[in-house]
Order: sequence, then C-alpha cells, then structure tokens
Amino acid sequence: MRKRVVFLTLILSICLIFATGCFDDVSYLTIRFDSNDGTEITELQVESGEKLSRPENPVKEHYVFGGWYNGDTEWVFETDTVEKDMTLTAKWTPEVYSVTFKNYDGTELAKENVSYGSLPQYSATPEKPGNAQYSYAFARWVDENGQTVDLANIDKNIILTAEFTETLNKYKVTFKNGDEVLKEEQVEYGTTPTAPETNPSKAADVQYTYTFKGWDKEITAVTGEIVYNAVFTETLNKYKVTFKNGDEVLKEEQVEYGTTPTAPETNPSKAADVQYTYTFKGWDKEITAVTGEIVYNAVFTETLNKYKVTFKNGDEVLKEEQVEYGTTPTAPETNPSKAADVQYTYTFKGWDKEITAVTGEIVYNAVFTETLNKYKVTFKNGDEVLKEEQVGYGTMPTVPETNPTKDVDAENHYVFDGWDNELAEVTGEIVYNALFKAEAHVYTVDSSDDTFDYIVCSCGYRNETYSYDKTVTSARKELVVSASGLALVIEGATYASVEKMTINGVEISGEITSFAIPDEVKADKEHHGLQNVIVTVKDEQGYSHELRVPVILVTEEIKDLNGLNAALKGEGDEYAIYGYYKLVADLGAANYNGIQNGSSSAKWTNADGEYGFRGTFDGNGKSISAIIYNNGIFGIVGKGAYIKNLTVNSYSYANGRTILARTITEATLENITINVKSGSSNSYYAEGGVITALLSHSSRYVNVRIYSSSDLDTLFGFSYWNYNPNKPNTFENCTVEAKSIGGIICITTTANMAEPIVPIAGVEGLNVTLNKDAVAADNMTVGQAAVIELPELTEITSIVLENEEFTAYSFENGTLTINADAFAADQIGAKNFAVTGKNTQGLTVIFEITMTVELVAAPVTLDGTKEIVISEASEYAVDLGDYSGATVLGATFAGENATFAGDKLTLTDDFKADAEKHGNQTLVVTLEKYGSYYSVTVNVLVVTKAISTIDELTAATTAGTGNVVYGYYKLTQSVGSSGAWINVANNGNWINSDGSIGFRGTLDGSGFAVDGAFATHGLFGIIGNGAVVKNITFNVYYYQNGRQTLARSITGATIEDVTINIKSVYGTLDTTAEGGVITGLMSHTTHYKNVTINAEGKDLDTLFGKSYGNYKAEKANTFENCVVNAKSLAGLVHSNEVISAAGIDGLIVPQ
Repeated sequence: MRKRVVFLTLILSICLIFATGCFDDVSYLTIRFDSNDGTEITELQVESGEKLSRPENPVKEHYVFGGWYNGDTEWVFETDTVEKDMTLTAKWTPEVYSVTFKNYDGTELAKENVSYGSLPQYSATPEKPGNAQYSYAFARWVDENGQTVDLANIDKNIILTAEFTETLNKYKVTFKNGDEVLKEEQVEYGTTPTAPETNPSKAADVQYTYTFKGWDKEITAVTGEIVYNAVFTETLNKYKVTFKNGDEVLKEEQVEYGTTPTAPETNPSKAADVQYTYTFKGWDKEITAVTGEIVYNAVFTETLNKYKVTFKNGDEVLKEEQVEYGTTPTAPETNPSKAADVQYTYTFKGWDKEITAVTGEIVYNAVFTETLNKYKVTFKNGDEVLKEEQVGYGTMPTVPETNPTKDVDAENHYVFDGWDNELAEVTGEIVYNALFKAEAHVYTVDSSDDTFDYIVCSCGYRNETYSYDKTVTSARKELVVSASGLALVIEGATYASVEKMTINGVEISGEITSFAIPDEVKADKEHHGLQNVIVTVKDEQGYSHELRVPVILVTEEIKDLNGLNAALKGEGDEYAIYGYYKLVADLGAANYNGIQNGSSSAKWTNADGEYGFRGTFDGNGKSISAIIYNNGIFGIVGKGAYIKNLTVNSYSYANGRTILARTITEATLENITINVKSGSSNSYYAEGGVITALLSHSSRYVNVRIYSSSDLDTLFGFSYWNYNPNKPNTFENCTVEAKSIGGIICITTTANMAEPIVPIAGVEGLNVTLNKDAVAADNMTVGQAAVIELPELTEITSIVLENEEFTAYSFENGTLTINADAFAADQIGAKNFAVTGKNTQGLTVIFEITMTVELVAAPVTLDGTKEIVISEASEYAVDLGDYSGATVLGATFAGENATFAGDKLTLTDDFKADAEKHGNQTLVVTLEKYGSYYSVTVNVLVVTKAISTIDELTAATTAGTGNVVYGYYKLTQSVGSSGAWINVANNGNWINSDGSIGFRGTLDGSGFAVDGAFATHGLFGIIGNGAVVKNITFNVYYYQNGRQTLARSITGATIEDVTINIKSVYGTLDTTAEGGVITGLMSHTTHYKNVTINAEGKDLDTLFGKSYGNYKAEKANTFENCVVNAKSLAGLVHSNEVISAAGIDGLIVPQ
C-alpha cells in the first residue's frame, strides 16, 4: 500500500510540473470603482492573483465613506487578490446631526440624532393653550433665525422652535322667545351683538294678553356664549256670560277670568202642552269661575199623559189598564181560547189590530183559526210499528212502501201474506197487522267474506252455529321459480286435508311439503312477484275452502355483476323484460365500468311504456357501485316496472352519463338512494341526467334520495322535444342535495326555446337543497356592523351559530348585515355561521359563512416559540410575558376559537387526536390591559409526542388502517443501538403518485441520533406530501441489498439537516436490486437540504433504489448543500437503467 501511495505522488508531481510549464502568459484584469455618487476614482489594471493598491477615498457631501465592496463583501486591500474583472462599489454612511425640538415658550419637547436624508422620529404636533380671546394652531418649525426648516433635509445640528397662528375666538349669541330661537349667530370676542329687527310677540292665552317688554339682560360686548330671552307684560282677560230660557236671554254681562257669575234672581218657567207638564229643574251646567265665554240654559222636568187600553174575547173583557202616551201596551199573559166543536178545533190566531204605541183610548178583540179533525192509523209487524200517521176524517190510508219481513229462525224463513184488516176510509183510529207464510231452509257454503266462510240458505240466512276462519298468517314466502323441493307452511287456518294447489290459475303438482313451480308459471315472468298460492282444503265437516297463501315468485336472485347484466341486457329495439329480480349482495366497485344494459335507439321514447324493463327489481337494501354510462343500470324502464330498496354509488359522473336508465315511463321507484361519489356535470343541452339520460314520464318516485357534493345537470336529461308536460311524474318525500342542479329536464336547446329547462323549484314532494361553497367573510369589528354580499339569495330562513339560532342580523336585496351589537368584547374569535336560505330559483341553499370577530386592538407579537407536548392533560401553560394576568376577551388557536385563561391554553380532545394539526401553530389572545386592547400573537409548537426510546419512535411512524401518519414528533435523546431492527411497514401503494399516504408529519431529531439496522421498509415505510425529517443523524449498521434508511418511497417531502452514517456494508451492492441509501424504490418532488451521507471508503449503490421504471424525471427532487462522502456512488436511482447523480445542482457526489 505504501508503494502505491509513493507512485501516485510521483505521477501527480510530474503532471503539476507539466501544467506549470504550459501557462507562461501574464493575464491583466480591469478593476473599476463605482463611487456611488461620490467623487470619481480611476480604474486600475492588475495582474491576476495580485493585490490591489488602496485608492484615495472618494468624497460625498453629508456622507462618511465606509469602504469598497465586492457585492456584499468588503474588499480587504491588505489580503484579497484579484482573480477576474470586477467593479468595487463605495459604501456610504449618512452623517448624523443633533436636532432639538422646542415649544413656543422654550420648553424642550424632544432631542434626537438624525441621519442625513432621514426624517426625525419625533412626529407629535406641539400645542399652545388658548384663552378667552384667542385660540392657537401649530404652523411650522423655524430655526434660530426664524426660517422654516425642511425636516426631510436636515444637514446640520439645529434647534427647531414651534411657531403658531392665532385666531380671534367667536361665540354663539342667541335671542329666544320661549323655546323659539329668533336669531343665532357667531360673534367675535368684544363685539356687541344686535337684537332681531322685529320685536317678538307672545300669543294670548285663556287668562292673559301679552305685550313685549324687552330682554332679560342688557345687551353688551361678547365675552362668551350668551342667550337673551324675551320678556312680556300680562293683562287679565274678560269674557261674556249669558243665562237663557230657550231663545229668551234672561241675563248677559262681562265677567273677569276666574270670577264666578250670578244667576237671574227669578227662576224661569215653561208653559204645559198636550203631552207634558213642565217644572223648572235648574241650569244645564254648574255655575263656576269664568275661563271663557259661556251660556247657561234653563232645564225643566217633564210629566207624561196616560190613556185607557182594553183587550176582549167576544164580550169578555180580558184586560183593561191606563197606559202612558207613546207606550206600547202588553196583551194578556195567557192567550184566549175557544171551545172545539164536532167538525173543528180552534186555535188563537192573534188580535184584530196591530198592537202599537198609545195615542188615545183603544180596544183589541181576539181572533181564532179553524182546523179539521184527524185520526191515527197504524201499520204493525208484530210489536214493530211500520207506519203511523194522522189521516183526515173520510180519507183512505196508504200502506207502507216496502212489504214487511219476518226474521228467519233455525228451521224456516218467512214470506209476507197481507194485512189482518181490509183497507177502508178513516172514521176513527185503526191498527193493521202484517201476516206471514213459513218456508224451510236449504244451506250452501258462502266464501264471499275475506276472513271467514259460512253456510247460508238461498234466502240469505246464515247458520250462526258454523263459521270457518280461512285467515292465513304465514309470512309471504319467497319462491325462486327455478328451485325444486319447495314447501309451504300454512299458519293460522286449520284443515283436514289438501285437495289441490294452483298459482295464476295453473295447478301445481306435488305435495304441499315438496313441489316445483310449473313450467307455464316459470315462463310467465309477467306475473312473477307478489302472488298467492290458492290451496283448496276440506274441513272436518266436509266443506271445501280456498286458502290464499302469500308468496313472492322470484325470477332470479342476483348474486354478481354477470347475473345483473344478464338479467337486464335486453335484445333488439322492441324488447321487454318481465320478472321479479332480487339483489342478494353488494355489487361493483369505484372502478367497475362493465354496466351497459338494454337500450333501444328506435323505441327509447317509449310513449306507452311497452318496452324495456317492466318487472320488479328489489335491491333488498344492497348497493351497486360502478362507473355508469349513458344507458344507466336498466337501459329503458317501462310501464308497471317497480324498482325499490336500492343504493347506487356512481363514480366519475360526467356530461352525457346517467345512473338509472335512458328513459322511464309509468314506473314506480321507491326507497332509492343515489350517491354521486365523484364527477360532476352542468351540461344541460345534451343527453345525460342523474336518474335518466333522456326523459321520465308518468312515473311515481317515493323516498328517492340523491346526494352529491358537486354540480349536477338535471334529473331526467335532454329530451330532444319528446318531454310531454301532460305526463308529469309525481314525487313523495324525495330529496336532492348537491352543489347545484339545473332543473327537472331540458326539453330542447335555447335556439329552439327561450327557457327549455323545466324548473326544479316548487315541485310537490321534491325537496332540493343546494350545498353552496363556504363564504369567507371579512373580519368583523366589535361595535361595527358586518356586511356580506350574497347576490344569489332572495331570503335567509335561518342562521345557526354554535348550535343556537342566531337572530342579530338583517337581510335585504342580497345583502346580509350582521348587527353592530351582535357580539360583545368577550365574544370575539372565529365564527362559523350555518346559513339556510332561498336562491332566485326558490331552492333551499345551505352553506357556511366563516368570519372572525375582532376588537380594534394593538397588535403584539411575542418573540420565540412556546412548546407544548401533548399529554393526558387538557390545559397547557403558555407565558404571555408582559401581558400575563390581563383580562382575556377571546382567543384563537390553529385558526379556531380556543379557551385561554390563567396563562393556560385548553386543548380539546378533538385537537389532541387530530395530529394533522400538530406542529407549528399560532395562538392569538385578545385581552384588555389598563383600559387598552391588545391582540397578542404567540408562536406555539405542538409536539405530538416527545420520544426517548426506539420503540416509541417506531410506534410513532407506524401507520394504521388508513396508511397515513400525521403529527410532530421530537427526540429527547439518541435512541436505538447497532442491533436495533428498524423495519416499519406501510401497506399503502409505494408509488404514492399524489403523496397522499405514508408518514406526512414532522420528525425533529433535535440534534440526536437513531442507531440501528434499517431493513426493507426503513424507519417510515412510505413518506408522503408535506412530511419533514430534520435535525437528525442516522447511524446505519449492516447496510446491504434490499435495505434503505428512511423509506421505500418519498413523495413531496422535505429532508433537512440530516446526516446518514453508513457504519457497515454487507456483501456487494447490486444497483439492479431493490434498496438504496435513502429510499429503496424512488423519491419524487422532495427537497433535500444540508443532507450529508458519510460512507468513507465504501462503495454505495444508489440514493433512491430501484423504481421498476416508475421514476419520473419531471418529478425530480431538488438539492441544496447536499454531500455524499464515499468511495463511490453508482447513481441517483435505477429506473430501467442507472440514472447518474453527477452534475445535479446542490448535490456533491464522489467522482
């Protein structure tokens, strides 16, 4: 070995001598000096490798020269040598001057040093207090000579004094008449104001008349605000008082306000008339102190006259009394009567004249009505009265319209045989009785009742001692028509023997315990489904009965996709599929695209519903999952079809596609759920729709639910003018939830029809809810209203905030306004409003509005990062420094509202469990301190787990069933050993093209090391998007083919400040085998920074292993300051061939 080193040294020496002899020419370089607006310096010519002579320093007014710089590095003339042409640039430092600010009275306001070209930091506006006569405003800064100074151009030490302008004060002078302002003006100090030109007046009131006297104070020169009030002289009023008797004036005089008048000495009188006598009673109002003109009128008492009134029945006086004039008399309490005679009965009718108000003496005579006598005639059936009426004397009675009957008995039934008396004219009361003839019963079986059979006579008599309960309580049994050895169990009804069985009129051979469906019935698929097997049985008494045993004829049980497609295929244009099909398993998958069942290019309109699937499809609560094209699952669905109890998961929904059928006519769809799992469509003017691609007519949709997170086109597609609005579908309890939906159906294009889409809003039984994207509103400040524009909405029906109805808002013309008083200072933070409204189509729209409610608070950002390590605790200390102990009004953490009290942050169980949110987060605490508000921002590092053992580390990087690991993990010490086996598998797809699986959190080594034998899967198995591995050393033992340090693959991650020390290598490394220093298979779109691989004296295979052709150059990794220290490195990765690692920016590898 020593001889080899000597030999290599000799060869290198010879090469160096040869190279020195080949370059004898002298090279001169040009050095230019950019003085940066200073005095010009002449450029220099210098030999390569020589030092520069320092030129004289340039000069620049108001600046101090700070040296020559090559870029950002100062040139050291004593040591630096020239290697190429270059320009050295002068660096200048502005001169600094002392600036003193003084107020008008010489008081020093501030003193500071100011660099030339910079403004002073002092920016306050000085003040000079005003007095009663003058006010002062700051005007300018002046120097010692009284000259104005430009603060942006200070070029010497200077004292600046504030100068002010003075303004003569004005004061408001007001002249008032009571509350009325007569004149108001601003009058300068020392000036005497002028009164209004016109004297004020005051309206007279009830008591006084007013005359202007002057002002309440003397008008003098103004020294401040002042109000002058008008003053008036009062004169007492007098009023006329009159006493009258009718039109006659008894007394009239003028009386002063407040004085009580006196009545006339003699009382007035009024002459009696025919109706009344009059007596003086007094005056029409109380005599009181005068408050205005008044008239007192004499009032009299009236006495009414009386007259005699007589009531008579013939010559008999029934009542006689004196009645007041104008009063209506009352008749006797008991009506008069007149005795009946042989021919008539008499009834009181009234009086011979109308009873009216009395105007003089009067006599009233009784009047009577005559009634012809009648007699009772009765028709009876035994004790039952069939008819009873009063018949006029001499009139022939009529018999009942319906002949009477007599109830049957156990032996006989009876026939009507006439009446016991001959009919004749009425001469008095009479009774006619019915007569009957007996006939014996004859019995047969009556099966007309749904529940019981009876034995009855032809007369209708039923023997109550016999009944047969033919109720079958057996559950409806499914009979698969292709099966043999079928059996029925009859529950409920009893029988002695079975005579025969039939179904659809076809007799079934075999026994009730073992039979097969007849071929004729098998072939008659149109009648499969709900049926009854008619079982004829005999009872113990020998009577025959038919029992209806409920069954379902199942044409086929569909177990797999082949069976589904075979059942629904359809042949030719005029095909029809009948039968009852039952799904007995969940079918398909997200990527299955093999459903393309029966359709008809000629008969798809199916106007009468005679084509297509016309049977029953019972989904049985199972599901079909697939990519479904333009024929849907069923192709054409025709009249009488019944599709029920089915869930369809549709993937890759797109323009031109549908889910159930091309067309549906006169069918029933019940309990159907359609989940549009992926894809969307908003193409209304081409074939394709959610339920059908072309149209649906006269069909009934019950409990049909459609769910999609994306845009949908229409329910029933594009009809090419074939949609008939006179054949509408009906909906019961149907729902659509989607981001948007165009309508029910599109009839044609807009070129043929202005509005071709049938609206979906307002359809009875169909509830449509649109899931609008969340609206991120601008922040709201407490005490100020927030305005959010929602132009697509016509109303908001509800807003829910934190599970409670929110009402502090208004909505008008598409603008939502959150009231200014909606939130108090202690209610700040992030808000998520759940909004329900109506859009311009009348559809329900639901969405979230996210908004942060904040105070006007001074922003404060604390230095450094606070660290929290997740534990079983719920509260974690976070020191707010100078703001600790202040009143907390609200807090947000990780962009969501949080609880912060007593310098402790509360982490919810949900946050602690959601490792994706761990790592660097921001805590913002809004608080009040000494009457001021502050928004304090704290950087917080949330550590999912502090790791101190190798077992804890491998547990942290192990993925669960979702194949993803999130979180922030931090080493607290070095872990592992040379014998530690490190092999953390991830069951996801290692290609991981979108980086969605694998370790996606952060591992912070904190400068510590992991020692071990890193095997087939490495420490992480798979590393995905957003992952960070940093500040860590890996000491790798027993490195060999098939092994890697970090993972099988890495996609979209950051690897920073990482050292990999290959401690030992076993065997010869093969680049064509899986395995590499960093990954075993590949790495894509990952940034490697400050990564060092140490394998001195060792041959390494590749950095990223063997990709089996999956490595993509367009997804290349990037490198920054990365080094491989090894004897050799075969390449970057093996992808069909070894790709070299040489020449990659930021990566230094052994040559």
